[in-house]
Amino acid sequence: MSVVVDTSALMALIKDEPGADLVEQHLPGSLASPVIFAECLSKLANQGFDAEAARDDFLIGGLEVPDFTISDVAGVQALHALALQGVSLADRFCLALALDRNLPVLTADRPWVDLGLPIEVRLIR
Repeated sequence: MSVVVDTSALMALIKDEPGADLVEQHLPGSLASPVIFAECLSKLANQGFDAEAARDDFLIGGLEVPDFTISDVAGVQALHALALQGVSLADRFCLALALDRNLPVLTADRPWVDLGLPIEVRLIR
C-alpha cells in the first residue's frame, strides 16, 4: 500500500533519524506533493546537505511526486481552517494529497493525529 510522506518523514530518512527505517520501508511507491518535496529539499540545502543528491536518492528509492493541478488548490483551500491550528501551507498540501488519494500519511508530526481528518496518520516515531 502506498502512503503520502511529509517533510518530517523525508528529512528523517536523509538525516538517519529515528523512524528512518519505517520511511525507507514505505518509500517505494510513496507520494509527496511537489510543495512538500520542494520544502524538504530547501530545508536540507539550508542545513548543509546536498539537496540534489537527496532529490536523486528519493526518486531512485521510488518516491513519486505527482503533478500539481488546479483541483489540488481546491483540496488545500478546503483545509484552510487548519492554519488556525498551526498547520503550515506545505503541510496542508500533504494532507490534501492524502485525502484526495485516500491514502495514509507518514509523518513525525504528532499533532496531526488529533486533526480529526478522515485519513490514517502513521507516526514514524
